[in-house]
Amino acid sequence: MIKIDVNQDKIKVFKLFDHETKEEINTIKCIAEGNDNILWIGTSDGLVKFYKSNGTSIKYTDEDGLSNNTVYGVLIDEDGNPWASTNKGISKFDLKTNEFRNLSTAEGLQSNKFNDKSEYKTKDGEFIFGGIKGLNIFNPADEEAMFSYYEPTITFESFMVDGENIKI
Repeated sequence: MIKIDVNQDKIKVFKLFDHETKEEINTIKCIAEGNDNILWIGTSDGLVKFYKSNGTSIKYTDEDGLSNNTVYGVLIDEDGNPWASTNKGISKFDLKTNEFRNLSTAEGLQSNKFNDKSEYKTKDGEFIFGGIKGLNIFNPADEEAMFSYYEPTITFESFMVDGENIKI
């Protein structure tokens, strides 16, 4: 990444490194500005939290709970939490708990695979993520409804054991 200060005619190059392995992160797919002088950077190697104040970063991967390491888009909710579209659904990183919550087709997404440059936050705060089978539009404030566990009712109309009908 490069920071250009036109007022002071300065250029500063920032290299992103994995905070654990110290490997350089080269493929940036998207950038979103969060709260507290933080940039959230989607890469082919995970989601990076970049501190603009000191140039340090932390990389989160599927080993940390991210649904997949290929991050196509990032949007920030009203609480400053990043939501990332990936190759295996959408992940929300909760800043209070430092944990991921993941959405997939099981929660109603059009697909688990998403596209580059296909995320948008509306003026009403709704998120739109474009995937390979269409759009997902939701309000992140309704999070509990999205992550709630649905338990369907199972009804038997008939039941057979060894070819004989069992009365229900």
